[in-house]
Amino acid sequence: IIPPILKGLADESEYVRDTSLRAGRGIVTRYAETAVAVFLPQLERGLSNDNWRIRYSSVQLLGDLLYHISGVTGKMSAHGAEDDNFGTESSTAAI
Repeated sequence: IIPPILKGLADESEYVRDTSLRAGRGIVTRYAETAVAVFLPQLERGLSNDNWRIRYSSVQLLGDLLYHISGVTGKMSAHGAEDDNFGTESSTAAI
């Protein structure tokens, strides 16, 4: 599933790259909870690819995947006695 998207992310055309990134994010959003075993090895291979665009996009998609798995987004803030630097207890338990 992910390799064709990663190939699109390495394309010379910015339009193809943007479309591939949106498709990858959509797939990660829909299947983050159920297909981690499928996504993770493919994204790990993307991290060691020779093409810098594929490495960069693999990091972006991996970050999206981790956000969805943990239930944390960049917009959340800690409440109560929790430290903002370490996230919330529920997100730590999910990870």
